Amino acid sequence: MSNKQPPEPIEPINGLLAAVQMIAEPGQVEDNLAKIEGALAGLPPAERRLVITPEMGTSGYFFGGRQQVWELSEPVPDGPICQRLIGLAHQYNCFLVAGLPEREGHKLYNCVVLCGPDGYITRYRKLHLWSEEKLLYDPGDLGMVIAQTPLGKIGLIICYDLWFPEQPRILRLMGADIIAMPAALVWNDTPAHVKRGYYLADYTAMVTAGTNQVYLAMASQVGRFGEHWLFGSSILASPYGWPLSDGPADDENPAVLCAEVDFSLGRRIRGWGKLDNFDQDRRTDVYGKYLGYTGLEEKIS
Repeated sequence: MSNKQPPEPIEPINGLLAAVQMIAEPGQVEDNLAKIEGALAGLPPAERRLVITPEMGTSGYFFGGRQQVWELSEPVPDGPICQRLIGLAHQYNCFLVAGLPEREGHKLYNCVVLCGPDGYITRYRKLHLWSEEKLLYDPGDLGMVIAQTPLGKIGLIICYDLWFPEQPRILRLMGADIIAMPAALVWNDTPAHVKRGYYLADYTAMVTAGTNQVYLAMASQVGRFGEHWLFGSSILASPYGWPLSDGPADDENPAVLCAEVDFSLGRRIRGWGKLDNFDQDRRTDVYGKYLGYTGLEEKIS
């Protein structure tokens, strides 16, 4: 007779998931923070709320050089922008993910912070710098960042990170229930950016959510800045991979996507059939040695 006990039931964690798509004017920090506050003020009520805002949504995304970024950057969490974000999360009783340029010593980072009703929680520095970002920022040095919250475990990535599937997969193995993804998706005339129902970024987000059984909330900047176009395509994807709400009707206008969710859903759908389980069926005995994943669970448990 087996003494093995059945697993404890996973209780629902119901709440609201939101992504703010907005125009963030470069250098106009107060105006950009006012837009974020306006989005928070207009959210539907819920006991638990997680709100994702865009990459560099407080400072703007486009800069003429590193000196311009330096002038807007600040230490985290003690700088004025971060302190304002902490105050907004408290005032509107939500968990808030927001992007800002971080300064530490002589280094600059493309950073996002996670704040909650009780204050600052953590920060993440972008690992994969895209194109000219390499001229503005230093590579992220905090590794994978995940935070335990009353909503579940929140993993943080930024924009270009999504195109490196190892990162969301490792966050999932670390226990992520939600992956929060601030973004500033730049049109650059590649076939990947042609809209066929959705942009490729949306399909990539949906596939990442579905293959990892996590919520993925992508909040992107939008707007035209000279020759540059930030095309939005914000999305909320469920642990099944499908969108939770319709995308913005006009990619050039700000919008707030909202969905009522059970943040613990992904933990209950680790298999689709009677005998399958996405965790137990991983063949790390074969591919672990190639990817360095073997033993990862023990390292991060």
